[in-house]
Amino acid sequence: MKNTFQKSMLAALFLLASMSLSHVSKAQAPVIDTLLNNKIYTIELTEDMGKKNKVYPDELNFKGDKLKSKKLSIDDHFKAAKFTATQKTAQSGTSIDFECTMKNDGNEEIIFSGTVTGKQIEGTAEWNKKDGSTRMMYNITGALKEKKVPGQKTK
Repeated sequence: MKNTFQKSMLAALFLLASMSLSHVSKAQAPVIDTLLNNKIYTIELTEDMGKKNKVYPDELNFKGDKLKSKKLSIDDHFKAAKFTATQKTAQSGTSIDFECTMKNDGNEEIIFSGTVTGKQIEGTAEWNKKDGSTRMMYNITGALKEKKVPGQKTK
């Protein structure tokens, strides 16, 4: 009788343990963000410090789980980096918030934070020095880069 009781208790404990472990997430492959994947935005980076705020043309390329700034990768050696994107729905429509921190060889970082609404993109970029102080602030405005259709004339 004692042996049957022990087997029943052991079976019950095993069942409870397996049920509780079924909620533990298993290691999964990284999920590629489909909200912004393979989208390129033609933007303007406008300096937001000082009296003469220069404007720089750029492209933000969302590919896979990484964001790349064409200008900053070429001129300042910032490498493409993972980004996060969150879709938000409100009465005014749907938008996508994104964030990304890129680093260069000098251990500086630039933090992109923005929102995509329809084909428009806006946000900020904060360039921080190695010591953490701000080197430059930028405002970002732009639009989705339209794909060229064969035979279509450009304006």
